[in-house]
Amino acid sequence: MSYLDYGQMGLRLLYGHLNSALPDNEELYNIPELPGAREGVKKLINAAISASKPQKRYPKSVRELAVCRGPYWFVMSIIREYHHAVADQFYKGLGVALMRKESDVMVELLLELKRQHIVALPIHDGVLVADGVHEQTIEIMKIVFEEYVGVAGVVNIED
Repeated sequence: MSYLDYGQMGLRLLYGHLNSALPDNEELYNIPELPGAREGVKKLINAAISASKPQKRYPKSVRELAVCRGPYWFVMSIIREYHHAVADQFYKGLGVALMRKESDVMVELLLELKRQHIVALPIHDGVLVADGVHEQTIEIMKIVFEEYVGVAGVVNIED
């Protein structure tokens, strides 16, 4: 069995929501000015997407991560500069709307896999499929994501 999941779902959904071009870097949470801080950057961005007002400090779950290399406002200014195309949507409480879009993507993915006679078990933002169909499933996942979101999707493989 192979577990295939959409990578960087929240941030890619935000780019699609705004019809903005993605940065050249395929891994959106790897910001050159914050090396080794991917997990912290991911948590900060997802918190900023969901929050309805600007935050003043790091969330508790981020404090121990490598991203904390200065004051919160400083690190967020680096993130906002790197993701300038969508940064004005931080702190507007879009998390729930983007979660709905994620759900729509997953429902359409499951329906398309059913049409293709591929059995899949959904898990969060991914699916568990038989090894013999994982390449076909990856292609379907990418097509469905781009059709529904308007930007390219990334699919991660975990065996």
